[in-house]
Parts: sequence; structure tokens; C-alpha cells
Amino acid sequence: MCLSDFFKKYKTDPTKLKIQNKEFTFFLPKDISRFVDQGNLFNNFPLWAKIWEGAIVLANHISELELSAPKSFLEIGAGVGVAGIIAASFGHNVTITDYNKDALNFACANIHKNLGDNAGNVKVKFLDWKNPKIDKTYDYIIGSDIAYKEEDFEHILRLFELALNEKGEIILSESFRKNSLKFLQILSEKYKVRAAKKVLRSNKDETPVILIKA
Repeated sequence: MCLSDFFKKYKTDPTKLKIQNKEFTFFLPKDISRFVDQGNLFNNFPLWAKIWEGAIVLANHISELELSAPKSFLEIGAGVGVAGIIAASFGHNVTITDYNKDALNFACANIHKNLGDNAGNVKVKFLDWKNPKIDKTYDYIIGSDIAYKEEDFEHILRLFELALNEKGEIILSESFRKNSLKFLQILSEKYKVRAAKKVLRSNKDETPVILIKA
């Protein structure tokens, strides 16, 4: 979908974000009501339609990685593509994935808006965690707030097995939720996990986030 078609289909709210002195603009839905199942508000609520604190923490961490050469990244549950786009802006090769097709359209628009010459480093793909079509392995798998539903845990772990290369690393950010902590425990049974509390500060709030590396 080209940008002109994107803007015909969606009303957007441009949101500024600064990472490592680089300025980015991300398009978000101006009104999420069209994406909400009015009959059941808890059925696939469009959590992708906002830049959550965990995505910012993850993006900042990726921007600080000291890597000697470009690496391959797989972003899962990407939403509007914040972390993957930040990785690509530092020259890495990134595959941005999500299950929601509207989210993928927003990710594509944000790639065109922010990456310029680096846009060629990024692919956008539909990915169903329950039936993943994986054709390669990656140096890094990244994701923000992916451990939302306990029913997804088994599929996420299987995806890690399929998509992470032998010397690869998983980097996740999670809000302090019961399910996030449970997933962290399960992950630590399969991988050597390092977890650290990060605090995202704004003028009004302080939001704690868990940064997980495995």
C-alpha cells in the first residue's frame, strides 16, 4: 500500500519520538473505534494502535547495542513497528511482523516516513504465532509486551526455537503484569535469562518496564 492509499484509508495522528538524538514520526490511528469489536471489547482489542512504554524502552536498548556489523532482526507482535524501525535506522536488516493487517499497514507507512535509504533493509510480513511460516533464522528476535495472553506462551516459545539462530539473542520488554512475570519464569527454564527493571520517565509519570535478554 503506497502512502497516498494509506492516507485515503486511515485517519492518522502523527506522534514524535526521539531515540539517541534521532527524531522519528510514527503514524497512529486517530480513532481506534473502527478497529474495536463493539460486540466484545475484549476480543482482539487494538493494543497495536498505541506506542506503549515498553516499545520505547526496547527501541532505546536496541539503539545502544554495540555491534560491529549489521545484524538480522525479527520483530514479533510489532504493531506500528517502532522497535524494528529503530533497528533499521541503525543499518540492521529487519523483518517486522504482526498478525493484524491494519497494524502492518501502519508499520509500512511508518517505514516510508522514517527510513529513507534504509527502507530497503526492512521487510513487513504477516505472522501467525500458532502457524508460523519461518524461512530463515535471525541474530535477534525482539518484541514488546508479547506475553499478554497465557494461551500464546507455547506458540511464542516454539517460534523462538524456529527463528533464532544458534548464537542469537532474544530481547523483550514487558510491563509488570502477572502474565509477563509468569512468561519470564517459563522462559528462564529454557534459556539463560537476564532481566532488568527500567523506568521510563515523562513529565508526569514514571513507568516501570522489564527488559529481558535471553
